[in-house]
Amino acid sequence: MRRTATILLALLAGLFAVPAPATAGTANDVTVDVFDDVMYPGCSSYTFAVDLDLPAAAEGWYLDIKVRGPGGAVLHEDYLSDSAVREYLDHMWICSEDTRPGTFTIKGTGAWYDADYRDRETISIDQSFALRRPRSVTTLQAVNANPRPDTWAKLKTLVVAETRRGLDASKFTAVVLQRLKAGRWVLVKGSRVVTDKFGEAAFRYRYRGGRVSLRAKATPAEISPSTSLRVVLR
Repeated sequence: MRRTATILLALLAGLFAVPAPATAGTANDVTVDVFDDVMYPGCSSYTFAVDLDLPAAAEGWYLDIKVRGPGGAVLHEDYLSDSAVREYLDHMWICSEDTRPGTFTIKGTGAWYDADYRDRETISIDQSFALRRPRSVTTLQAVNANPRPDTWAKLKTLVVAETRRGLDASKFTAVVLQRLKAGRWVLVKGSRVVTDKFGEAAFRYRYRGGRVSLRAKATPAEISPSTSLRVVLR
């Protein structure tokens, strides 16, 4: 199954595009761009750019900023300043245990100053950006899609997820098997399995005969759940 997992990882990599900068908008003389939109488990550094449209008389500028999470708690504070640069790169440190995915805000006030170091005009930021959970992808394969009635059918599942390094196996993830019944997906009793360090696991399903549609549903911790495409036994 190692070779199957390697092939599937290569195919699934195309499903995840590198996120474009998430532009937060413009406030007064300042534009802020956040260069990631994923909240990974643990603590992560998120790069952001401050672009200031200041007059020629500006010798420099400064900003006191606060970053708040969806619940309103302050997650990052910083003092930004520069004597000449109008495009400024910095980073904020956000930990998943301190907040949740959703809409975040960057607020700040400061001023630009002239050659005599006198504050001339106030500048400010009041903008937002969004962070989402990492995505996961679940696949399901039947070892034999045409089993004999009243036998056990074996199905293999693989779960991969977005990480800071790219797609990787979703280890020790709970996965259940679901059956399509009267137009609804229902849980197959006793079907819960946990993936190994390769993101793999296997189900045994008691096949009674006829056409049966099955799918796997994974619920990784701190990562978006996912369901596989259906597999049909007949």
